[in-house]
Formats: sequence, structure tokens, C-alpha cells
Amino acid sequence: MYFIYDTGRPIGFDLGTETSWIRAEITAGKVYHVNTIYGNRSEEYLKKSKPRKNS
Repeated sequence: MYFIYDTGRPIGFDLGTETSWIRAEITAGKVYHVNTIYGNRSEEYLKKSKPRKNS
């Protein structure tokens, strides 16, 4: 499972471009991975995403 999140401020670089977006993933072993993501890459993930269900 993963999510895409805009931190609202620059936090790093993706392929040489400053970005405020991250892609966070939780693996089956409950290990967390977080990477900065920018531009077309984030848009591709967002196209495939499903809305989060509110509980």
C-alpha cells in the first residue's frame, strides 16, 4: 500500500527537481519506505489511485 502526499513545502529533489511531494509505501512486513516524487511521476500514481475511505 502507498500514498502520495504534498508536504506544502520543498523537502527534497526528484531527478534533480525540487519537490514538496512524497510517495510513502508500507510493505507487508510493516516496513515504511518514503521517497520524494515530482511531476509526471506523481501524476501517474495519482491517476491510478483510489480515494481514501473515511471511517
